[in-house]
Amino acid sequence: MGGLPAALFIIDVGHEKIAVAEAARCGIPSVALVDTNSDPTLVTYPIPGNDDAVKSVRIIVETVVAAIQAGLSQRDSRRASAGRTRRLRRPRPRSSRRRPTSLPARWTFPRSTSDRHRRRRGRNHGEAQACASAQGPVKAE
Repeated sequence: MGGLPAALFIIDVGHEKIAVAEAARCGIPSVALVDTNSDPTLVTYPIPGNDDAVKSVRIIVETVVAAIQAGLSQRDSRRASAGRTRRLRRPRPRSSRRRPTSLPARWTFPRSTSDRHRRRRGRNHGEAQACASAQGPVKAE
């Protein structure tokens, strides 16, 4: 999906509360089948109907699908008569997709736990030596 959808079609507003709220927040118009147990003011275009019965949902969805298909075919015929055709973007071949050549530095891991412990000991040992040399020579008492 290239961007935000032009509209959102929802069957049960009460069950899909998050989708309704997100569509309202993003400014996407929503078309929804609204039953008596849900709030029609939350939806841009409410369709009153029973969202619990399978047969009523099927009838409404088939009607909406037929209307969308008719609209798309009408749009394509208008574009064809105007000389514009619908261009589809072709995906790039898999071989030309960019792949990282190496892992970022923060993703490098020690080869084994023994290497990690060896490095840790060496670093601590080096710090101790640096502190001792900074204090000067140790006097024997």
